[in-house]
Amino acid sequence: MLVWEGYAPLEHRDAFVKLVKDKHGVDLKLEVSYVNGNDDFFPALRDKKVDVFSPSHPVTKDKRWKLIDMKLALPIDLNNVPNYKKYFSFSPKC
Repeated sequence: MLVWEGYAPLEHRDAFVKLVKDKHGVDLKLEVSYVNGNDDFFPALRDKKVDVFSPSHPVTKDKRWKLIDMKLALPIDLNNVPNYKKYFSFSPKC
């Protein structure tokens, strides 16, 4: 995972690893690296050094990086995130 510091607290990671183990029988190993700025995302994705990342919201559509156009990132299918409305109920356009 490549994220901003504080975006992947240990207790959340541990709970996710346990959920995956209990539900799917998979021993998941998470490695977390932190970014210092938006410029850190592109090289990590291009060089296939990261599977999950959490950029600032404008990064994925920024014309400098073209993460989606270059197939370095996939847009999230919100149909697969049933609780999304609960998190952003204050702003339906998020």
